[in-house]
Amino acid sequence: MSSRGIVLVFAITVVGAARARAQQPSAPPVVTPPVAPPAQPTGQPIQYAAIDRASVRVFALSTVDVVQTPVISGVRRWVAIPDAGHGSGVVVSADGLVLTAAHVVAGARLIAVGLPGASSPLPARVVYVDAQRDFAFLAVGGEHGNFVPLPETPPTLHVRETVAAIGYPIDADRPDPQSTSGIVAGLLPSGEIQLGMSLNPGNSGGPLVNASEQIVGIVVARADPRTGVQGIGMAVPLAPILAALRDHVLARGLLSSARTDLARSAEADLGVARAVSMLVRVGLRGVGREIAQLVDMGHAELVSLLRAIPADRVSADVGALRAALLWDALVVLLERNRAPSPRELPFGRERELGLAWEQEAIASVHAAVRSDPELPRRSPFAAFMVRFWPLPVAPPPGRPTMPRAPGVRDDEAPGRVPPATEEDEGPSRLGVRATLSIPQAMRVETVEPGGVLLGGGLSWIATESRATVSVAAVLGADVVLGSWSGDFAALLGGSLGARVGFGDLPRGRYWARVDWTPSIVQTGSHTTGAAVALRAAVGVIVGPLSFGLSWRTMGLAEAYSLHAIELGAGIGY
Repeated sequence: MSSRGIVLVFAITVVGAARARAQQPSAPPVVTPPVAPPAQPTGQPIQYAAIDRASVRVFALSTVDVVQTPVISGVRRWVAIPDAGHGSGVVVSADGLVLTAAHVVAGARLIAVGLPGASSPLPARVVYVDAQRDFAFLAVGGEHGNFVPLPETPPTLHVRETVAAIGYPIDADRPDPQSTSGIVAGLLPSGEIQLGMSLNPGNSGGPLVNASEQIVGIVVARADPRTGVQGIGMAVPLAPILAALRDHVLARGLLSSARTDLARSAEADLGVARAVSMLVRVGLRGVGREIAQLVDMGHAELVSLLRAIPADRVSADVGALRAALLWDALVVLLERNRAPSPRELPFGRERELGLAWEQEAIASVHAAVRSDPELPRRSPFAAFMVRFWPLPVAPPPGRPTMPRAPGVRDDEAPGRVPPATEEDEGPSRLGVRATLSIPQAMRVETVEPGGVLLGGGLSWIATESRATVSVAAVLGADVVLGSWSGDFAALLGGSLGARVGFGDLPRGRYWARVDWTPSIVQTGSHTTGAAVALRAAVGVIVGPLSFGLSWRTMGLAEAYSLHAIELGAGIGY
């Protein structure tokens, strides 16, 4: 399957899950590698030789991409895609030197090595890479009893000699290596050995051995079946590998430097290694299922591993990976509720989770970029987050304020709600409404009133809390024009009051509001003022809109009075 196809599968898996509802210690800790199985496990029908017990899995994460998913709820969704894979390798020294293929770790920022039969992987560092010849040396911590040393001189190979490739093809979750055999077919002009054998993805980096189980090279490539070629592979011979080991790795002390770096951050690296290996072993579909479990408030082991890493030990790449998983969990949560943004989720636990995940993902990416400004260059997901979701300049305490990036159009900010709606974040908001008033009495002596009044208003609404029942101060102004019993009628007034929000709707909540509304009223040739005036209203918020029904009453001078029923609609009512 092409990389584009794999990405699409993951995107569909994540969104499909949405539909389904379903600090450094005083002394560095000593990293002890997991115990490998014995040379001849009791009761096993197959026995493994020394070369098999020294063959390892290599897990690598290079970057975190971001792609747009198919539209399901009518809102553009962007899903983070971890770019991770695996290959094979072989331990060639007791102090943890691993030989593998260069392309297995090319561009990798996080690397882990799994020993045969071990329950936990080990963190690894790149020691040396020869990109042209396609081989690399890695370092893992601890002392290793299971290793196969490289010979001092390369064994001589013969055409048609039988050789075997050992590694972990296809299934990265297999605990033990597998072997395949073939013949030495010839020598390519590039200096690589051409093999007559069938190889599979995951074999790259694994040792190529002769009948005496001596390492004679490492597997680096297989034929591409899409071109019609099958049963052909390539391997790097041992001569350039031995030269690099002697002239670079040992002569320049590269292995010692890598092991020192591993010891310095061993505690955090163990958690990272577990996370990277799990990411590769479960595959993109498995990651999608992990995300769905997180949304269902179940145990998500991958996210738990990343969150357990001490804050002062989180590298930029780990921060980006953690943010990516939380972001994808947010996408699932939003899709399940068909909500454009966390602020549009129903009030309650899911809304709290959505806002928290968005805040944590944004904060994690920005912290990662501060520690490594080059992160956005190699991670499209980090670049995407930094562009569209900048950190607030001065967020209110306890409030996850996430303003849109300056200069970004509404249609450029995927998943955001453009209007300044009732439930948007901010210290305060303006609400606009239109009203239809039906007066019930304009003068005391009026018995059969008639007419309607049309008006509008502007309100300043203070910040509301996120509690189940919220209270906000309101300050506003009203203009009402119309006719009453054939006479022109007008009202100009202010309002000062409070609004209470309560209840839980799919995209909003209920509200009630009480205002003191001092006004100037004109009916016909009479103009008077009213200081004793009240308005009580109830309504509902539906997305960015608000609808309400109110009762206005006021006592006017010269025996005038006004009582009216009002129907209103607006934004931020």
